[in-house]
Amino acid sequence: MRGMPATIPSHQALVLPLKLRRPRRFDGVALVVGSAMPDVAYLTQGLTAEAPSHTWHSLLWFSLPLTLIVTPLVRRAAGIIAPHLPEGGPLSLRDYGVLATEGSW
Repeated sequence: MRGMPATIPSHQALVLPLKLRRPRRFDGVALVVGSAMPDVAYLTQGLTAEAPSHTWHSLLWFSLPLTLIVTPLVRRAAGIIAPHLPEGGPLSLRDYGVLATEGSW
Protein backbone atom coordinates (compact mmCIF):
# COMPACT_ATOMS: atom_id res chain seq x y z
CA MET A 1 0.00 0.00 0.00
CA ARG A 2 1.41 3.37 -1.01
CA GLY A 3 1.33 6.26 1.40
CA MET A 4 0.14 9.72 0.50
CA PRO A 5 3.04 11.99 -0.46
CA ALA A 6 3.84 15.06 1.60
CA THR A 7 1.95 17.85 -0.15
CA ILE A 8 2.92 20.49 2.39
CA PRO A 9 5.28 22.40 1.96
CA SER A 10 6.62 21.00 -1.32
CA HIS A 11 3.74 22.12 -3.54
CA GLN A 12 3.30 25.48 -1.85
CA ALA A 13 6.97 26.33 -2.37
CA LEU A 14 6.30 26.45 -6.10
CA VAL A 15 3.56 29.09 -5.86
CA LEU A 16 5.11 31.21 -3.08
CA PRO A 17 7.16 33.35 -5.52
CA LEU A 18 3.92 34.39 -7.28
CA LYS A 19 2.42 35.72 -4.06
CA LEU A 20 5.66 37.38 -2.97
CA ARG A 21 6.27 39.07 -6.31
CA ARG A 22 2.73 40.42 -6.78
CA PRO A 23 0.88 40.15 -3.47
CA ARG A 24 -2.24 42.03 -4.56
CA ARG A 25 -2.62 40.16 -7.82
CA PHE A 26 -2.68 36.60 -6.47
CA ASP A 27 -4.99 35.10 -3.85
CA GLY A 28 -2.74 33.31 -1.37
CA VAL A 29 -5.48 30.96 -0.16
CA ALA A 30 -6.36 29.92 -3.71
CA LEU A 31 -2.68 29.41 -4.55
CA VAL A 32 -2.13 27.15 -1.54
CA VAL A 33 -5.35 25.21 -2.07
CA GLY A 34 -4.72 24.88 -5.80
CA SER A 35 -1.18 23.67 -5.28
CA ALA A 36 -2.46 20.83 -3.10
CA MET A 37 -5.25 19.74 -5.48
CA PRO A 38 -3.22 17.32 -7.63
CA ASP A 39 -2.71 15.13 -4.55
CA VAL A 40 -6.42 15.07 -3.67
CA ALA A 41 -6.82 12.28 -6.22
CA TYR A 42 -4.86 10.04 -3.83
CA LEU A 43 -7.74 10.29 -1.35
CA THR A 44 -10.03 8.48 -3.78
CA GLN A 45 -7.48 5.83 -4.71
CA GLY A 46 -9.07 2.44 -4.45
CA LEU A 47 -12.59 3.84 -4.67
CA THR A 48 -12.41 4.84 -8.32
CA ALA A 49 -10.06 4.46 -11.24
CA GLU A 50 -6.81 6.27 -10.58
CA ALA A 51 -7.06 9.84 -11.85
CA PRO A 52 -4.01 11.15 -13.71
CA SER A 53 -4.00 14.32 -11.62
CA HIS A 54 -0.33 15.15 -12.14
CA THR A 55 -0.55 15.82 -15.87
CA TRP A 56 -0.64 19.30 -17.42
CA HIS A 57 -4.16 18.94 -18.81
CA SER A 58 -5.50 17.79 -15.45
CA LEU A 59 -4.88 21.31 -14.16
CA LEU A 60 -7.93 22.37 -16.19
CA TRP A 61 -10.32 19.47 -15.70
CA PHE A 62 -9.35 18.38 -12.16
CA SER A 63 -7.38 20.92 -10.13
CA LEU A 64 -9.03 24.17 -11.25
CA PRO A 65 -12.65 23.09 -10.62
CA LEU A 66 -11.74 21.65 -7.21
CA THR A 67 -9.82 24.78 -6.30
CA LEU A 68 -12.82 26.96 -7.18
CA ILE A 69 -15.01 24.82 -4.91
CA VAL A 70 -12.63 24.30 -1.98
CA THR A 71 -11.17 27.84 -1.66
CA PRO A 72 -14.45 29.46 -0.52
CA LEU A 73 -15.01 26.54 1.86
CA VAL A 74 -11.58 27.07 3.43
CA ARG A 75 -12.32 30.77 3.82
CA ARG A 76 -15.69 30.10 5.45
CA ALA A 77 -14.28 27.40 7.74
CA ALA A 78 -11.33 29.56 8.84
CA GLY A 79 -13.60 32.02 10.60
CA ILE A 80 -15.36 29.23 12.47
CA ILE A 81 -12.41 26.99 13.31
CA ALA A 82 -9.58 29.46 14.02
CA PRO A 83 -10.99 30.90 17.28
CA HIS A 84 -11.06 27.37 18.73
CA LEU A 85 -7.42 26.59 17.92
CA PRO A 86 -4.70 26.84 20.55
CA GLU A 87 -2.45 29.91 20.44
CA GLY A 88 0.26 27.91 18.69
CA GLY A 89 3.18 30.05 19.84
CA PRO A 90 4.98 31.63 16.88
CA LEU A 91 2.46 30.11 14.46
CA SER A 92 -0.37 32.28 15.86
CA LEU A 93 -2.96 29.74 14.77
CA ARG A 94 -5.94 31.87 15.84
CA ASP A 95 -4.86 34.61 13.45
CA TYR A 96 -5.83 32.38 10.51
CA GLY A 97 -9.42 33.43 11.16
CA VAL A 98 -8.63 36.57 9.13
CA LEU A 99 -8.85 34.39 5.99
CA ALA A 100 -12.62 34.52 6.37
CA THR A 101 -12.79 38.30 6.05
CA GLU A 102 -13.70 39.88 2.74
CA GLY A 103 -10.71 41.36 0.98
CA SER A 104 -8.09 39.51 3.05
CA TRP A 105 -6.58 38.22 -0.14
